[in-house]
Amino acid sequence: MKNAEDKIRKAQMRATGGNDSNDNILPALVKLVLKQTLTNLKVPFAQCFGEADSQIASLAREWKCPVLSNDSDFYVFDLPGGFLPISHFKWDAVSQSAAGQSYIPCKYYATSSFCSHFNIKLQFLPLMAALAGNDYVKLREMGISLRISSGKGTMSRFDGLVRWLKNFQSPDDALKAALRLMGGLSRQREAEVLKALTLGMKEYQFPPTCLLLFFHDGTAPDLEPEAVGIVPDWARLPLIQGRLTSDILDVLLLGRVPQSCQVDHAYMPSANITSRPIRQVMYGLLGRKTGTGVEEWDRDGTRLSKIMVQPIKSKITIDLLHQAEQPVLERVFLETLGVSHNTLSGVPSNLRLPVAATCYWLQHSTPPPDEKVIQALLLGMVAGQRLQRDVTGEIQMDIREQPKQDFDVTHAYNEWQICFKDSIHLNQLLCFPLQEPHIAWLYKGTLVHYLVHRLRKGVDPELLLQKETSRQLYKDLLTAVLQHQPKDDLAVHLDALQLGRPGPRLYKGTLVHYLVHRLRKGVDPELLLQKETSRQLYKDLLTAVLQPQDETRRRGAAPKRHQKMTLLSTWMPCSSW
Repeated sequence: MKNAEDKIRKAQMRATGGNDSNDNILPALVKLVLKQTLTNLKVPFAQCFGEADSQIASLAREWKCPVLSNDSDFYVFDLPGGFLPISHFKWDAVSQSAAGQSYIPCKYYATSSFCSHFNIKLQFLPLMAALAGNDYVKLREMGISLRISSGKGTMSRFDGLVRWLKNFQSPDDALKAALRLMGGLSRQREAEVLKALTLGMKEYQFPPTCLLLFFHDGTAPDLEPEAVGIVPDWARLPLIQGRLTSDILDVLLLGRVPQSCQVDHAYMPSANITSRPIRQVMYGLLGRKTGTGVEEWDRDGTRLSKIMVQPIKSKITIDLLHQAEQPVLERVFLETLGVSHNTLSGVPSNLRLPVAATCYWLQHSTPPPDEKVIQALLLGMVAGQRLQRDVTGEIQMDIREQPKQDFDVTHAYNEWQICFKDSIHLNQLLCFPLQEPHIAWLYKGTLVHYLVHRLRKGVDPELLLQKETSRQLYKDLLTAVLQHQPKDDLAVHLDALQLGRPGPRLYKGTLVHYLVHRLRKGVDPELLLQKETSRQLYKDLLTAVLQPQDETRRRGAAPKRHQKMTLLSTWMPCSSW
């Protein structure tokens, strides 16, 4: 949970101009792109059923190769091939060896070098990691303090711990001494700490790897004992192959799913809210019963919040999905996204899924994206189609034009990426009724933001495309998505913000802060309301609150006009409830 909260904080810093190279905020589609890229390059890979560290370490020991990762746990595993931290690769410094081979400089770590430098025995490393705090045990979060003499700062504490460990002959002796330095624990508390530390140390042992057979002949490994009878047998192979999202295991085994964190401003609602109805269908297909729900951990402003999401009941569940007929599965997919066969009839087969996801996005986005944002997205898709077949780019970017960040545009594309990702996950669960597109060619954030900038300067979108075939494809995509117009009025905002969250609909803080932002940018408040009845109600409310009253004058200054306008705008959809 702490890691998720840190990511939210770092994402907010990035959104407001901060730039921490170690913030580890990755794009929403990065996992899908990585798996597709490895598949296209014919690089074998496996998606582990559970914690992957020990399986990776066992494979690396078996193959006598280094591990490439940023996970600090690999500093502790005794790997014969060593450890290559990703953060120490100099990606932009490609060099040539004497033999003429290209290479990327990096740093190589070996436990033997560490032990030699600090004069510590190898068998002490797991205890050192457990006492210092790792993924499995954190003494500070347990309210435990290890009273070892050291200076201030993380490195000083680490150095003090290593020096202290050198005084013992065995890890068991050091563990017993550590318990005595934790401040008079009760027997029960001491047993809890001992159990946690022991578990943390065992995680650095090498288990028999279950992946060797998979890499040898494609045989899926057995499920963990707790998953047997819950995860259907047919799903083992697509899960290990990465053709099903690992979120399925979280839903089936834990009943909870952490949502991705994107760079977005705090006053914007989480982009994950928009596609929640898609995930509700997935939860129903996975057999979650109405009333049990699934815990989604997601951003609410700058806080990490738990939302209980109810599944949408399905007549077909995961046990029989692989046996269902293709037309049935396709109908489930299209009905979930609210798209008809006719809408997609003029769209190439490899673009039907992203177009369907875009149609869904237009119906559920908060706020609805403007015309230029939609056009730029489709132009990016067309450019990607051309680039797949031709080394010459369809759209040339002028590097001298660097558009400023627009939070509205960023949020809109964040929502689209999540809608697209969840649509792909649904398509995978339904055994691919629609062709899965090549994601890396479809969306490039830098390009679409640049295109929004150009279009807002008055450039005709079709003039940005060089070939007539590309212009025709753009027209076909635009025709398809424009059949799905957003819902009327600010109800679209409240629907998304309230989805899965009980409470009054008269006031929503996230929405009013967003509206203040829009109004300060010069947007006419009446243009935010699409129905004439809503605009008239807004005028009536505004007239009432702005009437001069002696009582108001005696109390002093009234709220600023845009604050009143914002509050009244949020009341408009309530007239129909």
